[in-house]
Amino acid sequence: MLSHIKKEYADFCTNEPELPIFMQNWWLDAVCENRNDWQPVFSKNKNGQIDAVFICHLHKKYFFKRMGEPPLTQFSGIWFREKNFSKRNEKYFFVKKNLDAIIHQLPQADYYFFRLRHTLTDAQPFFWKGFDTTVRYTYCLANIKNYADLQAQMNDNTRRNIKKGALHYDIEISEDWETFVQLNNTVFSRQDTNALVSNAIWKRLDNVLSEKKARTILLARNKKTGNIDAGVYIIFDYNTAYYLAGGCNTVGRENGGLYFSLSNALQTSAKRVDNFDFEGSMLQNVEPVFRGFGGIQTPYIAIQKTKNILLRLKNAIKK
Repeated sequence: MLSHIKKEYADFCTNEPELPIFMQNWWLDAVCENRNDWQPVFSKNKNGQIDAVFICHLHKKYFFKRMGEPPLTQFSGIWFREKNFSKRNEKYFFVKKNLDAIIHQLPQADYYFFRLRHTLTDAQPFFWKGFDTTVRYTYCLANIKNYADLQAQMNDNTRRNIKKGALHYDIEISEDWETFVQLNNTVFSRQDTNALVSNAIWKRLDNVLSEKKARTILLARNKKTGNIDAGVYIIFDYNTAYYLAGGCNTVGRENGGLYFSLSNALQTSAKRVDNFDFEGSMLQNVEPVFRGFGGIQTPYIAIQKTKNILLRLKNAIKK
C-alpha cells in the first residue's frame, strides 16, 4: 500500500514543478535514514484530484514513536493546489477543509513536532484538534537580483565583516562536499554537540542535489595560507535559494569568512532565483547574523502535541 502511495506521489512531484524542494520525493528519500520512514498524506477532491499534500516522517527514539521533519529539512508542508477564489471566505474554507482531511489521516505517534511553510498562516484546525501552535521566525530576502539594495539593508557589522572577508579570502564554487562537511562539523565540535546528520546522509543528499543541479557549495580560501576556512551550502527550488548549512574554523570566524561566503551566495543565487531564505534560527547567537543581512523577519507556525503520558511528564519536569 505504501509503495503505491509513494508511486502516486512521485508522479505528482514530476507534474508539480513548483513544489518546494523539501517536499520533493527524491529529497525525502535522500535525507531519511530509511526510505520507508516518510509517507505523503493526500487530501483529494470529489474528482480524485489532489488538493493538498502533507509529508509525514516517523522515527523511533527510545521506545517512543515521533513525527517531525527529517534531517536538514526546513518544513513538512503543507502544499495546496493553486486555485482562484472570488471571495476570501472561499479560500479560508478550502484551506480548513483540506487541513481537516489531512489531520484525520495523520499516523499515530507518541509525539508530534513539525514546522509549516511560512506561506500557511492558518493553524486553527490543528489547534481545534488539541495540537499546540507556536510562532517561530526565519529571515527572507526578496528581489535579490539588486545587490546594491541588499547592501543598503545590511547592518554596519555585517558590512564590516564582508569587507574584512574580502581582504582575506577568495571564494570558490566547489564540488568538494567533504571539505564543506568537515567545516560544518567544526561548528558542532565547538559547541560540544553531535552533528545533526551523518556523513552518509550528507553524501546521499549531495549526490542527488548535484544530479538535479539544485545546490551550490561556496568555499572561502585563505589568500595567505591556501586553507579553506569557511563555506556555505545553498540549495534551490523553482523560485527560492535556501541557506542549508554553513561552517567555519576559528580563523574563518575572526576574518569574516562566513559573512563573505554568504554575501557571495546571495550574488550567486541571484543568477537563478529571486528569493533567498536563511532558514531561520531561534538560537540567540545565530539570529543576529541572519538579521544583519537585512532579511524580512518572517513568521511561521510550529505544531506540537504529546500524546504519551510519560513524555508529557518528562517535558513537564524539563520545563
